[in-house]
Amino acid sequence: MRLAGDAVDGEALRATVTLATAGDLAAALATLKGVLRPAPLATLRTAAADLGIVAKAQGYRVTADVLKLSTSTADMGRFTRMSARFGNGFRGLLAALGALALTLAGLTVTLTS
Repeated sequence: MRLAGDAVDGEALRATVTLATAGDLAAALATLKGVLRPAPLATLRTAAADLGIVAKAQGYRVTADVLKLSTSTADMGRFTRMSARFGNGFRGLLAALGALALTLAGLTVTLTS
């Protein structure tokens, strides 16, 4: 996942720095407004909120485990929902099943739909 890298427009950032070093601060400020891309930034914000929920409920070790096992922001959301559902047993679930927990959660949703 390259959330932070996707949220920043590198060309706009380079143009901003070039304009600022040349002393054209008004133009630098105008190009600075285009440096952050709204859609990837919203995805990053959602992922951070999901991790915050897990961290508050489960602690930093479980949060680190979730980061290791997640391959997408959707995985982070699934882990957040699983954390709420399993409570204190969530870390044990992660330790026992690891990434397989996501597969089982997906199968459960598919079978109950």
